[in-house]
Amino acid sequence: MKRLSVLFVLGLCVLAASAAHAVPRVLIVGDSWSAGVYATAAMDEVMAEYGLDAQAIGAATAVSGSKASDWVHTDWLSLITVSLAQNPTVDTVHIMLGGNDVLSRIKDTNVFSGIAQYLRNGWWNEIKADLQTVVNHCLLHPQIEHVVLADYDYLNVLTIKTFFQLLGQTYDFDGMSQEQVNTAFIEVGQKKREIAAATEGCEYVQNWGLLQYHHSWPYAVPKPGVAPDYNPYPGGDKAWPMPDAAFDPISVGPITLPGDGVHPNEAAHKVMLRNAVDQYYFEWFGDAAEGEGEGEGEGEGEGEGEGEDPHLLPIPDDGDKDYLADDEEDALGYDPGIADENTNGVPDGVDLALAHAAIIRDLDWYEVGGETLPPEIEKELPRDHPYVLRFDYMVDCVWPCSACREGIVVGHLQVVDPAQHVAPQHGFVIPLDAWHFLEHGSFSYASDGCGEPRAGRIDVVALDDLLQFDTALLVTAPNGGEEWRPGEFHAIQWGSNAGLAGTEVRIGLHNGAEFVDWLVRRTANDGEYTWLVPSDLPSDGLYRIRVQSFENPSMRDYSDEPFTVPALPLMLTTPNGGEQWYAG
Repeated sequence: MKRLSVLFVLGLCVLAASAAHAVPRVLIVGDSWSAGVYATAAMDEVMAEYGLDAQAIGAATAVSGSKASDWVHTDWLSLITVSLAQNPTVDTVHIMLGGNDVLSRIKDTNVFSGIAQYLRNGWWNEIKADLQTVVNHCLLHPQIEHVVLADYDYLNVLTIKTFFQLLGQTYDFDGMSQEQVNTAFIEVGQKKREIAAATEGCEYVQNWGLLQYHHSWPYAVPKPGVAPDYNPYPGGDKAWPMPDAAFDPISVGPITLPGDGVHPNEAAHKVMLRNAVDQYYFEWFGDAAEGEGEGEGEGEGEGEGEGEDPHLLPIPDDGDKDYLADDEEDALGYDPGIADENTNGVPDGVDLALAHAAIIRDLDWYEVGGETLPPEIEKELPRDHPYVLRFDYMVDCVWPCSACREGIVVGHLQVVDPAQHVAPQHGFVIPLDAWHFLEHGSFSYASDGCGEPRAGRIDVVALDDLLQFDTALLVTAPNGGEEWRPGEFHAIQWGSNAGLAGTEVRIGLHNGAEFVDWLVRRTANDGEYTWLVPSDLPSDGLYRIRVQSFENPSMRDYSDEPFTVPALPLMLTTPNGGEQWYAG
């Protein structure tokens, strides 16, 4: 792990190396967070991860210590104008600004009890007005198509106090708690959202709680919401700071701190930048990357092409290139020849992986240090609903992701359903590097291990079977023991919950473990579908019906027990009426 001396931090002045082939597309404007992104070339590296031929500049405009109130002056705004004139290919401005304005107000003032409350909102509106001036100035330049207001993540109040005390300075926030300091920044973040909502060409990125979510610390907190509704806002738990893992240790004389509490490390900046790329930059810049290189089968299938998330690893025996093997699709009831069955623009395998990750993320999580479950924790685990155990092996290495180079904690998840597992130790195991890839939409994973390459694939079918917790589409008929004869009409019935499962479903037929066919690929989720049992359906006693959400393929239910399709009685098929038969 890197350790920085305080003298180096205070004197940081490193210029990012220009990529040999990338085109300047983004101007970074703002304070020390902007300077950190520019100096480490973090944005260039993240763009390259996504296959985007885009470079960020900011030598004159990423200025440590600057405030929004500085940037409203003509001499500061001219830095933007000159930088754009020197780089005519830049069409986007990425702004991280306003943090020092907040800090200057709250450094020694409790803005919740030490002043009249209307003054606090007035202060925040001043910052909003200054930021609006900067945004408007950027959009006045004809070459600028987009301005991104990228917000901060939670600072660490305790570390800030300690760090500045060691420097002989006072940063006590007048007794404000971590949650109060976070709330002050969040309130200014709301002002930035208002700017973006009211200004054509301006977008907002929420990062509150993103590093907590990324590191699953202090527990499995919610991921900050994305545009357009940003639900939840804020993300994470605002009573806590960014985790120490988001900072590089820093030494002040003989004392080493986990960081300065303000400035995240390069890896943390990359996590936040990927949040921006996922929401905006890939859509804006991705078209330029398509068709470059030696991509196969241009225009064939779904989900192919340059510029995709590098976490989406190709797999063998995947005829439609949807990141599900053909035998997996057969077992799941997908069509191996259609890459995007619900036509939402996302390959079926990616869709399913993201849906699985969302289900797991919403369960109760329990943190375990080490590789085994202590008895005292086991005694506290629930018996009536599914949950997740997150094991951190507490070793001195990480698993670097092969796609984004993020250092992944060595450990695993254990997804446990007491209704299916007699003990927590029998839960479904997902290595943490595999979980990292699953959250990006891939069942396959690869990392460098602790000096040794690792690769594998989650058992898609087994995980899918495990995660059928939701009863929104509970099949009620046939549900076991029925006898449905060929040539008869029967009503397939299920519990309809359109609020969870969507307005449409598809219905399939299974014979034992084998998927037979879709009875209907798309029909209203109204709780009933009339089926004419085909006269040529082979007789068997192991048939089951499956009802599946069209919008969310991971949400489905089967008949609890099989029903029977008996053999047809002796049936005269010829003559059947109207024929003319002649003697002899």
